[in-house]
Amino acid sequence: EGTSLLKFNGAALVAARTAAKMTQRELAERTGLSRQRIISLEDPTGEPAVLFDTLSSLAEVLGVPIQNLCEERDTKELTT
Repeated sequence: EGTSLLKFNGAALVAARTAAKMTQRELAERTGLSRQRIISLEDPTGEPAVLFDTLSSLAEVLGVPIQNLCEERDTKELTT
């Protein structure tokens, strides 16, 4: 029986930031992250490691649940 893991989704971050009518710079300032870090998190070609504190801060500032910034992944996929 598999367990679900959350995988960060950069496209979801872009969508949430856009819906909040916020620029990358504004999001960076409000979360305490650098603009460069926001850019790397939104990059669709990367799979950035994201600390829970960072994810929590992004979700809080954007007014969305943490799950909205992630996609679920079944751990069975990781072992096959």
